[in-house]
Parts: sequence; C-alpha cells; structure tokens
Amino acid sequence: MEKMFELLIRDHREVSRIISQMHIVNGQRRERLLSQCTDALEMHMQIEEDYLYPALEDIDETKDIVRDSYEEHKMVQKQLKELGKLDADDDKWDSKLIALKENFDHHAQQEETVLFKQAPKVLSREELEDLNDQIIEEKEAA
Repeated sequence: MEKMFELLIRDHREVSRIISQMHIVNGQRRERLLSQCTDALEMHMQIEEDYLYPALEDIDETKDIVRDSYEEHKMVQKQLKELGKLDADDDKWDSKLIALKENFDHHAQQEETVLFKQAPKVLSREELEDLNDQIIEEKEAA
C-alpha cells in the first residue's frame, strides 16, 4: 500500500480517537478536543480535496465515490460548526456528536475499503507515485 494511504488512514484513526474521547469528557476539555478534531479534519480533508479527489474524480470506477466523498466532507464540516456553536455541556451536544461520529466512520470506511483500494487499479504507476509524493510532502509540511 502506498504511504499516502497509510497516512490518510492514520488520520482517520486519530480523528476517531478524538471523537471517542469527546464522548467521555465535558466542559473545556470537550471544547479543546473539538478544536483538535476540527484542525485535524480540516487538514485531512483539504489534502484529499486538493490531491486525491481531483486525480480520481473523472475516472468511471471512482467518480461516484469521489462525488459522495465531497458531499460527506461538507456534512462533516457543517456538523463540526454546529458543535462549535453549542456550549459543550448542552444536552444537544451528545446527539450531534453521535451523528458526527456516524458520518465520519461511514466516510472513513468507504474511503479505506473502496477508494483507497480502487486508486492503485485506475491510476498509472507514475500518477500514483506523483500523488503519493505530493500528499506526503503536504502532510510533512503541516
């Protein structure tokens, strides 16, 4: 597997870990974790939208999942903003966090089991290497 996919999967695990932590804390700790989660997700989604998705969005085998992935990113961003507007101890927080977790987990699972497996099949070796280099460079610069 290309290193870029390993790095993106690591991002998924880190975000999932942060979301799980938000379930068991409250108050300021929850707000700090939300900020950490938002920062991690924004960087991760930006890299996918700048590099991975454009490489795959015009290929028949991957265009539908890429389109769905863009939409899922928008949904996750909306949910993060909604959480950010609420007081961390608000009763609605937990239900919104559960919805975020469900959407994020579905998105990560789709990428890992479909998109990341399809990319090496539909991109040339050179395209894959270039994409890998770009994503690694971007991740290291962050």
